Amino acid sequence: SRRSRWDGTNPWTPLYSEGAKLSRLPRADIVFVAGLDWLCVAPEARARSRTPIINLLQGIRHADTAQPLRAFLSHRAIRICVSAAVAEAVAATGQVNGPLHVIPNGTDLATAPPPTAWSARAWDVAIAAVKAPGLGATLRRHLSGGGRRVRLLDAWMPRREFLSVLAESRVALLLPSPQEGFYLPALEAMALGALV
Repeated sequence: SRRSRWDGTNPWTPLYSEGAKLSRLPRADIVFVAGLDWLCVAPEARARSRTPIINLLQGIRHADTAQPLRAFLSHRAIRICVSAAVAEAVAATGQVNGPLHVIPNGTDLATAPPPTAWSARAWDVAIAAVKAPGLGATLRRHLSGGGRRVRLLDAWMPRREFLSVLAESRVALLLPSPQEGFYLPALEAMALGALV
C-alpha cells in the first residue's frame, strides 16, 4: 500500500513498482500471499494458475463483508489461519475455495533484548495504543499520577524498539482492535517479563 515502507529495510524494494500487476504468476513452486497481496495478481492469473497459492489469514476481518479481503476467499488457495477463531470465521462465510488449516501463532524472540531485572525497569506501565490512540491517551492521563512512569506507544515503531520498551516495563497495557485474529504483542510482553 502507499503506507508500506519501500526503503532498504524492505527486501522487495528492488522489485517494486507501484500499480504493477502480474499478468501470470511467476514460475515458482509456490506463491505466498497475505492481506491485499491478491491485488498484485491480475484476476485472470488468479483464476487459471497451476502454481499452488498459500494464503496467510491473520485476522477475522477476512470474513467481514465490509472488507475487500473477503472477496479473495473465493480464489483457489491453501489457507493458513493463525488461530481457530480466524478459521471458524472464514469457514462460516461458505466462500473458502481450497483447504483451510490452523497453525497456532507464536513468536521468535531470538533477536529480542533480554528482559531487564524487575527493579531496574524504566517504565511502570507501557501502553501499546497504536490501534486505539484515543483510549491510550486517556489511560495515560489516568495512570500517570502518583509518580508512575508511563510510556504511551501510539505510533508504529521498529519491532526491536517496541520489544525493548516491553522488556523495560513492569506492566504492559495492550490495546488491540475490537476484534483480532491473534494479538501477538501479548505473547511478546509476557515473554519479556511484563505483567500483561
